[in-house]
Amino acid sequence: MVSAFATENEIILGQLKTTGKGKELEGIRLILQLLDLEGTMVTIDAGGCHKDIAELIRSKNADYLLGLKGNQGKLLAEVSHFFDEVLLMAENEWVEECRCDYFVSEEKSRNRKEKREVWATSDLEWLPQRADWKDLKSIICVRSTREINAQKSVELRFHISSAAASAEVLGKGVRSHWGIENKVHHVLDVTYNEDSCRIRKDHGAENFSTMRRLTQNLARLENSKKLSMNKKRTLAALNPDYRLKLLGVVMTI
Repeated sequence: MVSAFATENEIILGQLKTTGKGKELEGIRLILQLLDLEGTMVTIDAGGCHKDIAELIRSKNADYLLGLKGNQGKLLAEVSHFFDEVLLMAENEWVEECRCDYFVSEEKSRNRKEKREVWATSDLEWLPQRADWKDLKSIICVRSTREINAQKSVELRFHISSAAASAEVLGKGVRSHWGIENKVHHVLDVTYNEDSCRIRKDHGAENFSTMRRLTQNLARLENSKKLSMNKKRTLAALNPDYRLKLLGVVMTI
């Protein structure tokens, strides 16, 4: 299943069943064609980092922000080499020589600390592949430094975008992309126990997948009670009035 998630509204816009494992790219193309994307920024992980996907998004008057990994080997090599030099200059405090916009944010919670640094540049005259990607305007590097129980780890991620090189805006776009993992897939796995569902016959699995996402949207949109998703589902099962409210049904007598 390929899902489209509106991060600001925290609702699932739609989903499509693919023809099988490894066919997600076909589903991404179809769902992009169905949605009205004008004025939005579309974020997709590295599996959707393809030239035709970028062109399709731009044809819908939207910007793309695509994860960059090994499936675009030559482009990845050029971008990672550029940011290797940028990071070296940053460590030596040669800020002006970096030619990049920079943004940093930090989070702390109990035994966990995370520092996210973002570098973005629109200076792409040196990039051999810049003309191959529709309206490519910026490349981005995100360095996440995590410390959990005194265990430190550093991760580098690279992205390309048709949006201007604002490190703050693009960094928030990268960060918000993982909302679909935390607010959709994690909820489906933990609260709905989707992975343990034994429904397999005919279209049952697809139908129930759609219903789970529909009820998840309804529960998120109902804000009269500050409850977790699990508690909202339990209350809806036990209280008919709340269930009707969650479904948006108005009773008049």
